[in-house]
Amino acid sequence: MSIAIKQQYSGIKYLVIDYCCSLDKLIAMLSCTPQLCRLTCQQVNESDDNIVKNALNSILSLTRISIAGCYAEFDEAELFLTNVSPQLEVLRINTFRDVTYLDANRWKQIISQHLLHLSTFEFKYEEPIDEDFEATLESCIPISIANNEQYSGIKYLVIDHCCSLDDLIAILSYTSQLCRLTCYQLEESKKKIVKDALNSILSLTCISIAECSTKFDEIEMFLTNVSSQLEVLRINTLKDVNYLDANRWERIISQHLHHLNIFEFKYEELAREGLEVTVYHERLNEFNSLFWIKRKWFFRIYIDTRFHDDNMMIYSIYPYRETHSNFHKDKKNDESLSNDISQNLIQHGIILNDNVEPIQGNSYKDNEGAESFINEIGQNMSVPCQVTTVLCTESNVK
Repeated sequence: MSIAIKQQYSGIKYLVIDYCCSLDKLIAMLSCTPQLCRLTCQQVNESDDNIVKNALNSILSLTRISIAGCYAEFDEAELFLTNVSPQLEVLRINTFRDVTYLDANRWKQIISQHLLHLSTFEFKYEEPIDEDFEATLESCIPISIANNEQYSGIKYLVIDHCCSLDDLIAILSYTSQLCRLTCYQLEESKKKIVKDALNSILSLTCISIAECSTKFDEIEMFLTNVSSQLEVLRINTLKDVNYLDANRWERIISQHLHHLNIFEFKYEELAREGLEVTVYHERLNEFNSLFWIKRKWFFRIYIDTRFHDDNMMIYSIYPYRETHSNFHKDKKNDESLSNDISQNLIQHGIILNDNVEPIQGNSYKDNEGAESFINEIGQNMSVPCQVTTVLCTESNVK
């Protein structure tokens, strides 16, 4: 396929290539479509011939590119992206074979210098796991903090793999316009976090972390410096029992997160014999203070039985959800509603959702240590408290 001349231009705006195509042939096709807006490719292979840079015509109308399987080398993909699509807003690309696709600094250079309008970036790199896998990961270039000329316009960022907190901070240094951040697994930092490297992102209003094994000290430094305008925080934590320090959470929220209105929190630990009751377990009643009641954020404890060999103790904060039985008829009377909630807490200690059922008989794994641990927690709480063991299934756990 040859490069088009002016007389061969097409008015095509949406192009879907649902077969295998080499990158040089794709470029030849695009030379016929100067009005193209969206491009979707099922599979792009490396070029059969050398790509001539002069043959790469810029398509100013092209704002979206999706490539389900890209087997072209990163050198070719970079040449393509930096010359064909300067107005690109959405890029979705699944890559294979060439490990240089994992070079974060190279990606940030491409985005910050050439794809200035990019707001949605979804990227995957896949490779089989073999004996050389760890050596391959060690060869990846570490992420550095951005300078003033390297900012990106990305607003929604999803990191669907394990990431250390220091690497996350480096990534966020490029995203000064970020609004929402989602991390599936956040590990503790590989190196000491420098407070000066934590730039506040005023547009960042929502953070969700599905699994956080970072120490509370690091998370506190991150939250109090990066996200002063935060409105929504969802975080599932483990390993560091300091996360159960209610007074510390209260201080972080009241002094730094003034706009936070949705806080969903979990701390997980194995419910096994010999589980140590710490000072934070003894002070769990502090999650029932007026600070939490006013915000309609409720505390509860339950056992998750979905794990194969062990039960998991879950400590959680969840927002008040209106039901027919507890929603005051007069919505305007917030003070009365708050009093009703407070009385409910005092009577029941821990509020269970309607769709979570108490365990009957021997429905959960036999664990006398877990039962005695729960009873000890209940005795240490200063308000009347019913700590309930519940059976958690896929249908009733949110």
